[in-house]
Amino acid sequence: MELLQSPIFWVSVAFFVVVAIIVLKGRNAILGGAYARIERVSNEIAYAEGLREESQKLLVQYEKEYRENLEICKKIIEEAREETQNIIERITASSDDILSATTQRSKDAIERAKVDAVEEIRNQSIDKAMHIVSVVAQDLLTGQKSDDLITQATKDINSMVK
Repeated sequence: MELLQSPIFWVSVAFFVVVAIIVLKGRNAILGGAYARIERVSNEIAYAEGLREESQKLLVQYEKEYRENLEICKKIIEEAREETQNIIERITASSDDILSATTQRSKDAIERAKVDAVEEIRNQSIDKAMHIVSVVAQDLLTGQKSDDLITQATKDINSMVK
């Protein structure tokens, strides 16, 4: 009985009674808060998983588009290379044709110049020969015989030229 009269006993009993009341009354509040927190965390996890799945889908879609665009770029580059090669070939062929045509025109011009030079030299030689013949003939011959000889020489030279 002494125990019932001890203040420490009654303080201990009061403490345990208060703790029991707090546990009984607060248990629902504490558990309700814990369950609410668990529910909130669970919802956040579900939302995060939804975002992760959505981001995975987007990643797959973007990777697919990237590969498609990469293939398109490769095709464009290849077509550009082919077109460049075609242009180079056309330019080369065109420049070869131009060079050939220019070379041929130059050869033709040189050949015409040769023919013209030979013709000019021939004409000058004929003129000089005719002049020499006429001077010599005038010195040696006089009268009708000189005129006949000059006429015959002129005919002979003209026939050689033609």
